[in-house]
Amino acid sequence: MDTGEHGAEWLPWVCCALFGLASALGVAWLHRLNALPAPPKPAVPAAA
Repeated sequence: MDTGEHGAEWLPWVCCALFGLASALGVAWLHRLNALPAPPKPAVPAAA
């Protein structure tokens, strides 16, 4: 996949871009549905 064949050297780059875009859209969709875990709450320092 590194070199592409038959004049399609652009194909690996397009595949990588499409997979990245699909991943980003999937994460955005899950965030919109509130299906992702909440970030951890910061630790409260103990009273001295």
